[in-house]
This record gives sequence, C-alpha cells and structure tokens, in this order.
Amino acid sequence: YITYAPNATLSAERVLIAGTGMTVASDGTNFFTSVNTNVRDKTLGFFFAGALATTSLAVNARVYIPFNMELRQVRLASQTAPTGANLLINPLQYNATLAASTAIFASANRPAIIAGVNVGSDNGTIAITTLFSGSWLGVNLDQVGSTNAGSSLTVTFVMRSS
Repeated sequence: YITYAPNATLSAERVLIAGTGMTVASDGTNFFTSVNTNVRDKTLGFFFAGALATTSLAVNARVYIPFNMELRQVRLASQTAPTGANLLINPLQYNATLAASTAIFASANRPAIIAGVNVGSDNGTIAITTLFSGSWLGVNLDQVGSTNAGSSLTVTFVMRSS
C-alpha cells in the first residue's frame, strides 16, 4: 500500500514523501502532488507493488507532463532483486490524445536492474530527451527476471524544466 503517513495496521506500506520542490497532500482517499516550477530539477515516480510480471501498463499507469521538460535520467529500485535475467522497463511518451506513443529509449538501452541486484538505471543513452507539454509518460515492464521476478519496483524519472 502507498500511504500518506505510517499506518500501524499495515506491515509493508510505502509512505509517499515530498522531495525538494514538491508537496504531497491527501484528502484521506487520494494523493495530490505538486511541483514548485521555480526548482529546475524535478522527479516523478511510478510504483509497482508486489511480485512483478511482464505487462503493458503504460496506458493504464501514466502521468501528465504539464510543461516541456528534459529527461535526464531514469533510476530503478526493487525490493526483491530479479534473478536469472535482468529487469527491463520501457518508458513511453504518449501524445495528448493517447493515440500514439514513442519509446524514450532504444531497445538495447532500456533502463535495467541487473540480475541479482536491487537498483539500476538507464545507461545514459536516452533517445528522446524532450518530454513535451500536454503529453503523457508511462512505463511498460518488458522483463522482470527469469528464475525469480523482482518485486515492488520504484521507477524514478529525473527531469529538468526550462
């Protein structure tokens, strides 16, 4: 579970915490985040709870891009390390109508967590660095390990505004 504050009745909840230039609020049911546009570097996160499976989630779990930003890095962390094969994600940028998507990384350069390790990132070769105002950002899970899948994956996008 993702919570606004620690919850004594939950054993594995994740608490949503605001970083530099961000605020987080909750109405008891929903979370609201906002970014101070005066801070140039921004982070945006996706969280996939529990055991991971390869799936196309980009259209279902997406975040609106409110203004043009430069993608600087993608970082990954999983509670359980994948084994047998690397964990690979495929970030996609969708146009405003969600009719078409563009892969942000070439297939060989997708952000990865190496098998047996809990953290990873992109290799610095980002094909699409501009995230356009009005577009949507999503993530597909392309590979999650072969012997044992990773679990509870956090994907963090590090971006810079103009």
